[in-house]
Amino acid sequence: MDCAKARDKVRCESLNKDIEACRDKVGDEWRSCMHQPASTAKFTPPKARDCSKARNQERCAAHTAALEACKDKTSRSEHSKCMAAQLPVATQKKN
Repeated sequence: MDCAKARDKVRCESLNKDIEACRDKVGDEWRSCMHQPASTAKFTPPKARDCSKARNQERCAAHTAALEACKDKTSRSEHSKCMAAQLPVATQKKN
């Protein structure tokens, strides 16, 4: 595919690389090859805040500890799931 007119050039180039890498595969093998998670955008987890200025120091400390535990997650969804698992129920937002 020609990526010159594509809206997301990085994704287009990534797709072209995947197509080239999966060219010799067929059927289910090709589908599993093509459905690799796209690494189009690098996810950088948020940085810890200064808890000395926080209104709720306990909540801030829990959030900082959760950030530290989840810093190795590479995607936004993995990071969100990890943060939800790390934070105590009392510190999570209420709807």
